[in-house]
Amino acid sequence: MRTVNGDFAQVKEQFWHMCTPGNLSGVLFAQRKDFVYGMNSVALVACKFLGRVKIYTFQLMSNHLHFLVSGELQDMQEFFQELKTRLQTYLRWKEMSFEMQGFECKCFEITNLVYLRNLVAYINRNGYLVNKDESPFTYRWGANRYFFNPFAASEEKKTMKDFPVRAKREMFHTHNISIPDNFLVTNGYVSPLSYCHIAEAEGWFESHHHYFALVSRRVEAFADIARELGDGVIYTDEEINWAAISLSQKLYESAKPQLLSKEKKLELARQLRFGYNATNKQLRRLLKLDEAVVEAMFPQKK
Repeated sequence: MRTVNGDFAQVKEQFWHMCTPGNLSGVLFAQRKDFVYGMNSVALVACKFLGRVKIYTFQLMSNHLHFLVSGELQDMQEFFQELKTRLQTYLRWKEMSFEMQGFECKCFEITNLVYLRNLVAYINRNGYLVNKDESPFTYRWGANRYFFNPFAASEEKKTMKDFPVRAKREMFHTHNISIPDNFLVTNGYVSPLSYCHIAEAEGWFESHHHYFALVSRRVEAFADIARELGDGVIYTDEEINWAAISLSQKLYESAKPQLLSKEKKLELARQLRFGYNATNKQLRRLLKLDEAVVEAMFPQKK
């Protein structure tokens, strides 16, 4: 797909959301050097699957991964296995191989443009939701910060040919390196600009404004994705509050959910819990509910 006006049904590519379940894995990336290794591993594997797997965006989280890719399903699975092997080797070297328990890949096919746009935004906002010091344009462990951001795209970089062989081996933790000399390097890792099809993905949106609106405001769209994935997606208090007001207005014609009757508050709490993964603390704060009531409705696992 090249433009927002194209007919998705005529697109030849198979688009996939390739991801891992964070609730089943341990901490894969604990320190900056771990994330740097992860980013360089993605670049190395992307080069190996050049022509078979196209990466549009991705994000590395401390205990899970998200990729938006296109290609044959078998190639997606082989791509993931190659990446998993590299991470296993690294964690074994750190004597942390147990963290890979439950680290498996799921691939969800994307069949329409609306879902495709929402998924780009969903992936690109993951990092800032768990780190209040980040935004979708600053989080470094993925392709997200290059979307509609010419400042990041123009930052000073070196190329692979600027590094001696020994430095490359240290960068990738291997002697078997197959990275083009013209690939860009920044912050200690190969820049996603070198191998991600970001410009093509930007073409799926109507404008810069359209993209920013999706990244910052479309809570319901992300809730649909999270339900499909069984994902423990995290929303900020502001986003949950916005969803609460929207649902309250829709269900009860009131923009003040805190003033609803107890019965209506409890029903709204269920909607926010199962539709938006709202936490017990968020429900208590935003709906002014007693702790005992919320804990009885949604017992915490011990």
